[in-house]
Amino acid sequence: MARAPKLCAADCRGIATKGPYCDAHRPVPFAGAKERWNAQRPSNWRKLRADVIDAAGGVCDIEDCEEAGTDVDHIDPVAERGLWRLNNLQLLCKPHHKIKVQQEAQRGRQRARERRAA
Repeated sequence: MARAPKLCAADCRGIATKGPYCDAHRPVPFAGAKERWNAQRPSNWRKLRADVIDAAGGVCDIEDCEEAGTDVDHIDPVAERGLWRLNNLQLLCKPHHKIKVQQEAQRGRQRARERRAA
């Protein structure tokens, strides 16, 4: 016997197609992420970024790396209470930035698991 279709969780009386929402009410992944990121930036971000690039001489800050630095990154991530200050910013090449972001994401997932377990 077939199951009855579920109604949309947004109370629109539509049929839930994937998950709890109908096509019209399904949340868009990462919606507004760029706007939230820009809202967090300090007003002097362009100057800070330029100062970090100048201080590093345009080269990745990781020891023994000769690659051109492309990404200005927080040494202590904002999610871990890092500040938007010159002494907390570094210039990284794409490969080193990718490694660092993956490590930060792993720590974030671990914190989320710990919060769920508590």
